[in-house]
Amino acid sequence: MVNKNLYRSGHRSIDRLLSILIIFLLAIVLSACEKGTPNGGLQPLLSTPTPLPVTPTPDLNTTPTPTQLPPGAEGNPIVIGMVFTDSNTQLPAATDFIQYLADSTGFVFTISEFASEFELLTAMDQESVSIAWLQPEEYLYASQNDIAQVALLTSHYGLYGYGSNFYVRADSGFKIDFQPISGSSTENASTALRQFAEKTPCMVNTRSLSGYAYPLGLFAQLNIALNEPVFLQTHESVVRAVYSGGICDFGVTYGIVGDPRTASAIQADLPDVMDKVLIAWQSPADIPSLNLSFATHVSGDLRFAITSAVTDFAKSQAGLDTLSKMNNYLIDEIRPATDDEYEPLRLVIEASGIDFETFISR
Repeated sequence: MVNKNLYRSGHRSIDRLLSILIIFLLAIVLSACEKGTPNGGLQPLLSTPTPLPVTPTPDLNTTPTPTQLPPGAEGNPIVIGMVFTDSNTQLPAATDFIQYLADSTGFVFTISEFASEFELLTAMDQESVSIAWLQPEEYLYASQNDIAQVALLTSHYGLYGYGSNFYVRADSGFKIDFQPISGSSTENASTALRQFAEKTPCMVNTRSLSGYAYPLGLFAQLNIALNEPVFLQTHESVVRAVYSGGICDFGVTYGIVGDPRTASAIQADLPDVMDKVLIAWQSPADIPSLNLSFATHVSGDLRFAITSAVTDFAKSQAGLDTLSKMNNYLIDEIRPATDDEYEPLRLVIEASGIDFETFISR
């Protein structure tokens, strides 16, 4: 027979042992939780995951911006603009010129031909042309509109500028202030030109600096009124009209750099022209010759490098011959120039009231 009291006593001992064991295990778990939780609380069973970085989806419709090549690099040549009057002669010379520049500077150059001066200057303004050879009337327009700045000036027949001759018949009664031996006038403009007040001039055309705009500006500066001019289109025709008489009281043509009386056709037709048609007065050489100008967007370093190369090119007769053929204009020397040299001409033309754009061929 089993002792029931002993069984009950043993059973209670086992139950007490299990209770102690459970309490001990719970104490261990709670202690671990307290150590692992910063605030001393229970660690949650589920934690919020750290979000992963999101890479934006590229916009397939966006065109990447291309890297701009520096001026003069392969694929971005430096453009020289030209208006050719005889491309068969000028283009080969221009090709030789840019080859020299390329060899000297390491830059790449190209020639771009335009149909008119206006188109050329527009391209410079739009920064598609960097360099151009400009006549004074073209440069006046370009500088007024902040399109270009002069760098080099050329000598034409030994002179870097020219002016105007005022012709009269020898028997006209006008005072002669010009001395052929010295090649200069004895009086200033105020004294010499006042005798032409209310007289009729023979002039070249409305696009001529020396044969129209410049002398007109001189008269305007001095407040000397003239009759309406007679336009004869060429400098030689003005000399012929003065020689013939009855058309105008005096005539105006280019001066200093030459004398239209010496043209072969006039000498053949009017052998006594030097005696019958005299220079009453000759202006200062206020009209600069052909220049080399850079568009205003061209950097100073680039200008310096190219100007130095062109100057070296012009030190040889072969180089001068190439420049002359390229421009269809005799060049016998070049030198550095500044915009200040155009100020006398600029002031005279402004006094005439003529817009600089009048001189630009479209």
